[in-house]
Amino acid sequence: MDAAVNNGPWLPVELVNVALAGALFFFCLGFSFWRALNDRLHPVYWRSAAALIWVGVVTIAFAGSRPDVWVILLNLGWLLLLAGMAATLLRAGAMFFQHLHNGSGGRPGASSRKV
Repeated sequence: MDAAVNNGPWLPVELVNVALAGALFFFCLGFSFWRALNDRLHPVYWRSAAALIWVGVVTIAFAGSRPDVWVILLNLGWLLLLAGMAATLLRAGAMFFQHLHNGSGGRPGASSRKV
């Protein structure tokens, strides 16, 4: 915790870690929101994942800005955020695996038969 609040310069590896975590967060947020609007097969799943991420972000922002809020509320926000991100990443990985093995017939570079 001391490394997060000191005023010294950050190491390059710390900057890379922050950038990767931010990229992963924004990918999950954007992808779940996009799939919630455009997926006709599983819209409830994607809306739930997007809602988990958004509720987690709002809870963390509220609990982190006020010193008198319970620590459990901050932990709950992180749990909701991570659950939404995990749900997004697991389903995106399953979709990628399914597209890789069913869509192109096993030939790399071939176009998918499904639209």
